[in-house]
Order: sequence, then structure tokens, then C-alpha cells
Amino acid sequence: MTPTTPIGGAPQRLMRQVNDRVFCELLAQHGPMSRPQLAKLAGLSSPATLKVIERLEAQGLVVSDGFDESSRPGPKAVVFALAPKLGLATAVELRGNSLRIAHSPLGSTAAERHDVPVETDDRLAELVVESVKATIPTDAYRHHTVAIALPGAIDPGTGDVLFSTELPRWAAGTAQRIRDELGPRSGVLFDNEVNFRAIAERLHGVAGQWEDYALLSLGSGVGAAVVLGGRVHRGRHGAAGEVGFMRTGGDSAAPFQDRAGAWTLANVVGRAHDREFAWLHEVVATEPLGSPVWDALAERIIPGLVNLSTILDPGLVILGGETARIAGEPLRAALDTSLRASLHWQPPTLLRSHLGDEAVLLGALDEARRALAETGFGSTS
Repeated sequence: MTPTTPIGGAPQRLMRQVNDRVFCELLAQHGPMSRPQLAKLAGLSSPATLKVIERLEAQGLVVSDGFDESSRPGPKAVVFALAPKLGLATAVELRGNSLRIAHSPLGSTAAERHDVPVETDDRLAELVVESVKATIPTDAYRHHTVAIALPGAIDPGTGDVLFSTELPRWAAGTAQRIRDELGPRSGVLFDNEVNFRAIAERLHGVAGQWEDYALLSLGSGVGAAVVLGGRVHRGRHGAAGEVGFMRTGGDSAAPFQDRAGAWTLANVVGRAHDREFAWLHEVVATEPLGSPVWDALAERIIPGLVNLSTILDPGLVILGGETARIAGEPLRAALDTSLRASLHWQPPTLLRSHLGDEAVLLGALDEARRALAETGFGSTS
């Protein structure tokens, strides 16, 4: 049988594109590296690695960035990095009465932070645009991606908030207005803040190598995020994870928000909720692990956790949000015991998030970097 010959060398071109993309992604994820380090991570020989680097340098995607000072005595290996002005990732989080903004050049693990006060939500969209433009000269970068974290369900197509009790003035068309104002050089993403929390857990938190997991966010509000195959599942209308509306039985079939929100949990232990969660700090200080108080709080939360476990059957559920962070191990242990008693199969591993207040901004920055790589590395050939 006569062997077939690739038409036009397509397989070779495809292999070059794959290798180029892998190198760019390695530099984006790990920062500057030497040729031996790149060869090891990419699984290529030294000559093949050199060819990839030369192609990427010719395209202006990669530049030499000094020498590896940590190498053994002798000649120092040249370190390569993504071009410094290749792309900028920006994350924006609306948190309380301020906008939290972080900027990070593609290929860098460092981020520059800015906090901008929000006096009124009448001009919130304009303030987002003004703040992003004021804190970084976006035209200095070849590509720019902005990821904006918002409370509520976000339409996957338009980026508009479908419903939110915290953003009543975020009207239809606001997302497009922000895109227009930031200009064609900037790609803009919008997503629910809990989804960004789940993204952060994969790279910085407890999710690690888990491909399928859920994050249950417990605070003044209640929400969830679902990750399937390593990607956030947002649903047809962007409402996947809006468990606050889930009916959990009892209390005249009240929604889960009314069962597990911090206002209700505070009432369960005879206290009043406040923005600083002082009542919960007091409970933590006075009630030890295994106290009936934790069982009482877990009883309010467990119906939603059981529903998540039966519908998704995830290997891991992460507890996030202010309530889970402050309550810590006593609440996690009580929920774990109740979950084991409620299921007829092995329950999911139940872990607490340790990312705290930084989770949303971290996840938004990760997602901006991912989208930026799609654009910035698209020219490799």
C-alpha cells in the first residue's frame, strides 16, 4: 500500500500551531522561563524548542528577558517571556460601596490593585468605564480583556443582568454601553460573582485537579456555581447556580435564600444579623466543635446542599462566602455529618474555601487572562 502524503503540509502546520500555542500558554501561566524549562514542560527536544521560540520571536509574541540566575554555576540560560505589551487582563468587582480593580499584563503573575469609591449607582456603568481607563493606559497594549463580576444572573449572550436585588439600575443595554465606551481594542466579559469564585478555586484554592465540582456560597445572600469538565456551567439563561430561588420544603416551601441566608441563621441562634457578621463571630467564640448550635445552623442549610448533591452528584462541594469563612470547621463538620446521613451513596467531599475576600477578583482576573490568551495567541501560525 502506498503511503498517503499530507496535502499542503497541513498536519505539519497544525503541529506548529499547537506547539506555538502551548509555549505561549506556558509562559502566560508560569511567567518567564528558560529554554530547558520550556522544553521539559512542553515535552519537546531542545532543537524543537529552539525552533518554536524563534518562530514566536519573529511574530513579536516572545522576547528574551535576561538570564536564569538560579541555574547552576557556568553560563546562564537565557530566559524568555511573553512580549510585555502583548496583552493586559483587567478584573472589576463591585463590592459594597467600592469598585475593586486589578490589572495584570499577560504572562505576569503580579497584579496592580485599585479601589474606587462608589457614591451612587446612578452612574455605575460610567464609573466602571472611567475607573478602568483612569487606572491603566489600555492603548499601550496590543490586546485588552476586562472581566466584570456582578451580583445576580447574567445573560450569557448580552452580559446584561437578568435579575438582581443589588443592582436595580443595571438596565438592559448597560453591558453593551460599557463595551462601546471601552472601545474595540477591549474585550469585555460579564459574569456572576459566585462563578468567578469557583474559577479562582481551580487555580488558587481547594479545587485543584477536580474537573467537576460545585461551590455553595453562604452569606447575606445564597448562591452556587457549577463546574463541569473544568468549565463553569452557566445554563441557557445564565441562571445555573441561582439556588437562592430553589424550593427546599418546609416553611411553606420557602426559597432556600429564606432558609440559609445570614439573616435567618442569625435568628436561629437568637441574634440579629449585621454587615460585619458580629453575631457569627460571637457564636464561633462561644460554641465549640460539635455544639448543638452548629447542628441547628446546619439544619437550615442542609436541604440545599442535599439538592445540589442529588442533582449534580459532584465529587467535591466547596463552601464559600462570609458565613462559611467565619463559621469555619464547626459548621463544615456539622454539614458533613448531616450530608452523610441524608444520602444513600458516598457523599461529595466537603471543603471550605480559604480564599476569603480575594476570591471574586482572583477568579475574574483568571478568566480575563484565559480570554486574553484566546485573542493574544490567535495569531500564532
